[in-house]
Amino acid sequence: MLQQYTGLFITLSFIFIVVVFNRYLFWWVKGIIVAYYSMVSYIFITVKNRIDNEFENIRPVPEIYWDKNSGWVDTITNYIFFPFIGILIFIYFKW
Repeated sequence: MLQQYTGLFITLSFIFIVVVFNRYLFWWVKGIIVAYYSMVSYIFITVKNRIDNEFENIRPVPEIYWDKNSGWVDTITNYIFFPFIGILIFIYFKW
């Protein structure tokens, strides 16, 4: 079940490494960033599992499943990568 989230966990690991081992961020900012990404990933997995369970035994898979699933993944991708881009830009200018 968690195998489908391997990419998410690898991405979060990379983000956490960049944030935690950075000397330009205060410890409390690092904590807020880690808490933010942990919460976003928890919400993503919860809602994604709910969408999967809603359409679990329906064959063929309806088009609305793909619309909901793709929309949800797109939304969470924005919540993950836009803040990370901001963090990288901040680190670059401080460097």
